[in-house]
Amino acid sequence: MNLFVLAVDIIPYGMSNDDVKNNFAAALATPCEQIYYVLRLFTVALAFAGLLQAAYKVQMGGDLSGLGTQLIMTVVVAATLALVPRWILDGYILLGPTLAQEIGVDVEGVMNDFLRMIGESLAVSIGSQVAKMMLGFLFLGLMFIGFIAIIIIIIAFVIAIIIYVLVIVAYLCQIAAVYLGLTIMPIFLGMLLFDKTRETGFKYIMGMVGVLFWQLGWGLGFFVINETIGSLNDSVTSVSTLGAINFVFGGIVSAALCLTQALLMWAVLTKAPKIISAAIVSGSQIGSAMVSAGGSTMMGFTSGAASGAAQVGMMVATSGASAPASAGSAAKGGASIGSGGGAK
Repeated sequence: MNLFVLAVDIIPYGMSNDDVKNNFAAALATPCEQIYYVLRLFTVALAFAGLLQAAYKVQMGGDLSGLGTQLIMTVVVAATLALVPRWILDGYILLGPTLAQEIGVDVEGVMNDFLRMIGESLAVSIGSQVAKMMLGFLFLGLMFIGFIAIIIIIIAFVIAIIIYVLVIVAYLCQIAAVYLGLTIMPIFLGMLLFDKTRETGFKYIMGMVGVLFWQLGWGLGFFVINETIGSLNDSVTSVSTLGAINFVFGGIVSAALCLTQALLMWAVLTKAPKIISAAIVSGSQIGSAMVSAGGSTMMGFTSGAASGAAQVGMMVATSGASAPASAGSAAKGGASIGSGGGAK
């Protein structure tokens, strides 16, 4: 059996197993497997060098326990070298799509629910605007807020579409990361045989384990965000006092919730892999890091939007101030021309 065959069972958006296994994973598996088998010679050379070094230390009066430890490490690395591709690829299936399915995390379902929420919010905003137009010009200020809400919903929709596409790209990038990580694994397995490089080898292996959890991190992050924001949006769009306030103000509250969810999902998609890998390698706290990443993404977007609005306001104010000055200059020019003509 080919150790580098990836039996993918769950891929979002209806992408079939054959699409991934035959067109993407299989294309990566063949060259990665060939490079892996070549680099195994490097590991064998390191193992031989480690045994020679241990034997030399014994000849120089060292303890036999060092040679015994080196022999045990060599056997462990040799067994791992033969089986680690299958372990890693099976771990990808177990810790990614299988575990996500078992705990009821469905990334595709979350994305579909989010797009549905955006559509409902847009319907509320448009309905509010139509009602105000029918009542006349008494609600001009509220209509302006409603137009802002529609713009916010459109921005959230654009971000959601980008995330919708990038999710499948992220899944494929994870598969590529697993294969490329396996390709050079023999080098780091060889590092386990020496005291000075053993820590580097262990960190690399733990980093590979962290890559296996990316898919679960995306799914859990999306699930928590969708449940939290979705419950708030249900309260806002329901027949209640809060729903009436949201309708009167053009759906601005539901629009803000849509944009918040879009930004938080963007933060999860782009920053979760780094956070999970850091947690596996260094033991950092995942929850606080995720919250911090979401907060920084929202703060960055808010500050950028405020800066852009300020620049637009300055441009409008500058153009408004320059218009009277230009008119005054034109009037003075006309007067001077007229006086010059009179003198002649």
